[in-house]
Amino acid sequence: MAVRKFIVVAGQNQATEVANATEWEDNHLYAAIRSPRNADSQTPDYASGPYNDILTLPFTFKGGPQSDNLGATTFGSHQTANVMGKATQAIKYLTFYDPTASYQNLGTQTTSCYPGTGKVLAGSTSTSLVTSVFWQYSPQNLVITRRKTGTTHTIESTNTGTTVTLSNANAFVPPPEPGELFDFVPTAGAAGSETTVKLRNEFGGIADPGSAGDPTTGAAIDSNGRHPCYINRILKSDGTNDSGRVVCRSRPVYVGQPVKFANQSPISVPSDFNTSDVFYVTRKAQFQETVTSSSYTSSDNEINFASSHGLGTGEPVQLTISGTLANFNATSTYYVIVVDADEIKLASTLANALAGTAIAIESSDSGTVTLTRLDSYAAFFVSTSPGGDEVVATTDSGQDPSAAQNLKISFESSFRGSLTGLQLRCLSGTQANVGFARAIHDVKFVGGSDNINVLTTEAFPEATAMDDTFAIEVPPLNNQSIPFEKWAMWLPWSPFEGSAPFDGPATVAITSTATALTVTVQDSPTLVGGIPSVGSAVKFFTNGALTSPLVPGKMYIVSSVDGSTLTLQDLDAVDVSKMVGVDGGTATGESFNSNKASESGANSRHVMFVFDQDNKSNPYPPGFNYPNHHATPRAYQPFDGPGQISIDPSISFHPSLALKMHEHTGETMHVLVCAMRDTSIGHKEVAASTDAITPHGWLDQAQQKSWSPGEPNNCFARLEDMLDAAKLAFEADGDTGDCIGIFWAQGEEDARHQPLADNYKNSASKIRSSIRKAIKDRSLTSLEEDKIPFIHPKITTSTIWTYASTVNAAIQDLADEDHFTRTFEVSTFELTADKNPSSINGSVKIHYSGVGMTSLAESAYSAWKDTQQMTSQEIDICNLALAHIGDKATVTSLNPSDGSHQADLCARYYPVARDLCLERHRYDFTIKQSALVALTTSGRTDFEYAYRLPSDFAGAISVIAKDSLDDQVSAGIKIPQPFVIELNDDYDRIIYCNLQDAVIRYQAKVTDSSQFSRMFVYAVSWQLASMLAGALIKGDEGMGAVRNAGQMAEFYMQKAAAFDSRTTREKPVVDANTNPWDR
Repeated sequence: MAVRKFIVVAGQNQATEVANATEWEDNHLYAAIRSPRNADSQTPDYASGPYNDILTLPFTFKGGPQSDNLGATTFGSHQTANVMGKATQAIKYLTFYDPTASYQNLGTQTTSCYPGTGKVLAGSTSTSLVTSVFWQYSPQNLVITRRKTGTTHTIESTNTGTTVTLSNANAFVPPPEPGELFDFVPTAGAAGSETTVKLRNEFGGIADPGSAGDPTTGAAIDSNGRHPCYINRILKSDGTNDSGRVVCRSRPVYVGQPVKFANQSPISVPSDFNTSDVFYVTRKAQFQETVTSSSYTSSDNEINFASSHGLGTGEPVQLTISGTLANFNATSTYYVIVVDADEIKLASTLANALAGTAIAIESSDSGTVTLTRLDSYAAFFVSTSPGGDEVVATTDSGQDPSAAQNLKISFESSFRGSLTGLQLRCLSGTQANVGFARAIHDVKFVGGSDNINVLTTEAFPEATAMDDTFAIEVPPLNNQSIPFEKWAMWLPWSPFEGSAPFDGPATVAITSTATALTVTVQDSPTLVGGIPSVGSAVKFFTNGALTSPLVPGKMYIVSSVDGSTLTLQDLDAVDVSKMVGVDGGTATGESFNSNKASESGANSRHVMFVFDQDNKSNPYPPGFNYPNHHATPRAYQPFDGPGQISIDPSISFHPSLALKMHEHTGETMHVLVCAMRDTSIGHKEVAASTDAITPHGWLDQAQQKSWSPGEPNNCFARLEDMLDAAKLAFEADGDTGDCIGIFWAQGEEDARHQPLADNYKNSASKIRSSIRKAIKDRSLTSLEEDKIPFIHPKITTSTIWTYASTVNAAIQDLADEDHFTRTFEVSTFELTADKNPSSINGSVKIHYSGVGMTSLAESAYSAWKDTQQMTSQEIDICNLALAHIGDKATVTSLNPSDGSHQADLCARYYPVARDLCLERHRYDFTIKQSALVALTTSGRTDFEYAYRLPSDFAGAISVIAKDSLDDQVSAGIKIPQPFVIELNDDYDRIIYCNLQDAVIRYQAKVTDSSQFSRMFVYAVSWQLASMLAGALIKGDEGMGAVRNAGQMAEFYMQKAAAFDSRTTREKPVVDANTNPWDR
């Protein structure tokens, strides 16, 4: 059983993914596996040697990826995950189950509820409920339990669909509100088989709606979403036919995507294809593939190749000429005429290519030519079944110079659904099945007369029957039941969203002038992720000629955003800092085929898609394959289809922090993130803003508004559930967890309300101790409870955070009074405007940018490391003390003890020895200044003002005026300020004086041993030795050792004090203008 180190990151917005990930990726190129513009991340996702990155998951994940457009075929397995190139094994995040994969219909409904739970939607009444559940069989007599009231209600209606009706006697009272939940028992609506269950409620749905909703362009892209395309016959080296190559310039494809062809007179599909079957994309060609010739045959106007050229007739190309080719140039577009497998001719227009009219090759031409295939970005191959053999083309489809008359292709919708990892337990019905639980596979669509979605499982003893009832649940772990909200696994960090290849299409208007090129995103259709952020990767497609100098299918990076208007960068340009269209950015020139006049102007439509890293996806099973650094759940794309979230990537500080801690420890760093936006520590009954936040999975901001440990079902209760989940996840892996730090990024919400800010020190102290206790109570740390490092950065100052200074003062006090708490300033960290600002902040910059998050991580790591250095210094002092008395033992840990008698004694006596030495002298590392916190009244007649003492106060030196440069002299005269320190009626130590806004210069209680001078360290070691000697050495020898060590301690304390006085003491001030504060 291995012990795995982990950290807890908790708090509010700054601990969530509010920063632009592209900025973070630019600062972490070595870890930026998602970044499309990071060339180094474009690595294979397969191993080429004896080692691999195949991860076997705990729990049982049946089923596999699905490729049929109606979900009829599955292949592979969810049980293992190949994380190579797709995840970072240096970091593992606690990854919770998300129900999105169980039921998703893009454009209509995506579930946010766990199986067996539904949501009431808008338009409901007391007797007619519009629900988030689609009932594919009659729901009549099904009983639902209303969460709000705990009452049960029997459904009366028999209709399928999302609406159910209740009788007046069973009505919802009070009337339902949109968003409230109800529970029901999954019940079979028809007989199934041993391995299938036909439930009344539907799982699965349309993950990709296909091209049916694509913007139309006259006859080119029709109202059915059919795009122009053409199919080329390709020849092998031996002259036989190879796989037919399909080209569609107006839309990207992905492997596994279902497509269908349609004839468009006068163009028809080749005989090997048809218009009735669905075909599946098997592979894609690459952007601007090239092929190089070997010689020319001028008598036949032919270009020769050493092997198969793989080109098709009518294909557009551009040339790079090495030698002489008199009738050709490097800027024009030419069209291929295929002669045979290793010979072609070139034509000046598509019409000439189709007619066989070639450009002459001169007898004087020599050298070679490299042909760049301009349409390769849009080329792909298909099969008749998922994963099947590619279709061979024996003829070309042919092309028409007008794309409107070309062959048509539609991108079909895809059905997906999965409850893999869960089990189905029979509650009642078929007696032989009752009590048996079976692992669930995926959801399949059954067409024909049934036209329903079927749940597939491992085999039950007998076939399932109508009205059988079931529980859909997490399989127990070592006889422990796991609720949905606690089901999680420790998975390597993957920033990808399912298998989502892109977000789009978005229609764009492109304006190109002599000095600039801009892209304006149109209103319809809209991108799910909204207008792309700076750093996003985009590609353009068109059914016509793309505006120069843009090249279709090429990846560009968004350089700037102004409303809905973008400028672009070209990563292939000589100067990548230049924007496309600006001098020095990208050379101008036609993108392709300037001869298609009918495809430009009114009949041409340009569309943009936003991309992650090409051909990479999240490797985990549906339900777990979202970007797992995200703090809170939301709807996402678990399958192939348009992306829902990550195409506009976002990040927090904890990936950087975890990478640094991985480097420090040399071990995989596990990260538990529990952070929710706009949450305070102080109790709240109302949400922070009116912004709508969609509850999803375990997230419910109506409950999770504050962190007060005494409240049930709030943020702290969620953290406790997460700690339970972490322990279960470690257990599932056969490991145990050891928390080595808590990182608390919170305080902004409390700084909005004066009562919460005034009480922040008290409330933050309680949350600190409560989190430490929750971790210790679950045996998730080897440290003593109060020794778990607690890193609490200060908050940014903003007009929105009215009482930020009060909160920051409290944070500083908390760090000063606790040996293992650290804080740091954040005022220099870069902020950014929110892409989707809330009603709280509007356009005010309050959250860290990607660069700011990196700064936050570096400071948090340094603060954590400081707590480790303090412990190391203490151990060194203890071992030095043991050496002084001749004890050969070596202490390796104090808190917790390493188990030795010597460590137990050192842990007991070290604080006493340290404090005794500190009291002997005002060492420079103990002297501080602090503005005093005033009380309302002094309550005395001899002093006008009363102040609370700092939490780390050990002794006063002087009281001085605010902004004073000197605490000794005024106008050349030494004037000590009178003060007195006494207990008040509440037994608090109060300092009284006659200065308003007083500042105290004082000796602080210092426990951070990393601040000690070397001479002081030696003095403490001898003082500790004098205390250890009596316990470890018996009799007269022990007494002698005590006396000797005590004398040495006295000697070194005097030397330490003398050294400190010589180098840092104040010198007498003769004149106020000479050397004030001369130390």
